[in-house]
Amino acid sequence: MRNIKQYPPRSFSLHFNGLARELKSPIKICAGFDPNKKYTLPKPKLEAFTALWDTGATGVAITQNVIDKCDLKPTGMTKVYAAERAYISETFLINIMLPQGVGIPNVTATKAEAFGFDLLIGMNIITHGDFVITNKGFKTTFSFRIPSTDYIEFVNEKTITKEPPIKRKTPKTKRNDPCPCGSGKKYKNCCGKK
Repeated sequence: MRNIKQYPPRSFSLHFNGLARELKSPIKICAGFDPNKKYTLPKPKLEAFTALWDTGATGVAITQNVIDKCDLKPTGMTKVYAAERAYISETFLINIMLPQGVGIPNVTATKAEAFGFDLLIGMNIITHGDFVITNKGFKTTFSFRIPSTDYIEFVNEKTITKEPPIKRKTPKTKRNDPCPCGSGKKYKNCCGKK
């Protein structure tokens, strides 16, 4: 992917009834081209497919069905590491349109064997954005924003409690006690002066 940071943040959310066992989304694909340039030839038509989001995949993978339907031409070759083996595969340059108009231009995709979906979205897309899954009330919400705009960490997130904080009584400093500021003077001759 080239120049991903030049675009303003774009995002989408998908909602699933029940706890989702796989994150899939509708997606549109066409042959790669620069969407900001003017062309004399018509731009390639976006074709609709279904994508599986996979944090275990390093890159975008497409099936022969996508290659045929979008009339994609190979741009090179690369070594692909699958779960059980490594093999050499063709690469293709594609433009991706995610739900709610979130576009990602000029993504290098590798050809993969059929895996139940038309396209696999891997970490080369996911790591450029904010990827969040929530499962409140047995409903899964999947949100994605690209490029990443915030640092999200639940461990350091402030927690709101319904109970007021416990107020602890601190002992009152007496006039002849050492001053709590650490000066070594008596409180009445230091911070306790009237």
